[in-house]
Amino acid sequence: MLFRSLIQTTVAGEQYIDRLRAALVTRQLGAVVLSGLVGNLDIPRLKTSATGGWVAENAAISASDQEHDKVSLTPKHAGALTEFSRNMLMQTSPDIEQLLRRDFAALLARTIDAAALIGGGSNQPTGIIADSGVSAIGMAAGPTWDLILQMIY
Repeated sequence: MLFRSLIQTTVAGEQYIDRLRAALVTRQLGAVVLSGLVGNLDIPRLKTSATGGWVAENAAISASDQEHDKVSLTPKHAGALTEFSRNMLMQTSPDIEQLLRRDFAALLARTIDAAALIGGGSNQPTGIIADSGVSAIGMAAGPTWDLILQMIY
């Protein structure tokens, strides 16, 4: 004798489970976000600070000058593209457009995060690691307190 189980299965489309994603850190680390820009942008920058020091009573303080330059920003573009059928658009629950928008927002945020930190690829921003103005602290022999302080500085 053959028994069939008649168990109803409910699809809870509104409880859609997104995939696991890496945490994004660029904004959390204090990156300044400039929105609404049109065209190129030059931002003035303090390149070298003046120096301070201790002197004896009634002794002259040595003069030191600041150096200024600019950071030139040019637009870069990142994007994503997908295709789906008219049937998928008409028959999905939850709304496929909302799911795609959420996925695109997350993957573009990840793309921007990677470019901001590493960058250097074709048509990408330079990125912090690839920027020649960022000092590298060598820790091949292992971290020391002095090296940690140099990193913070």
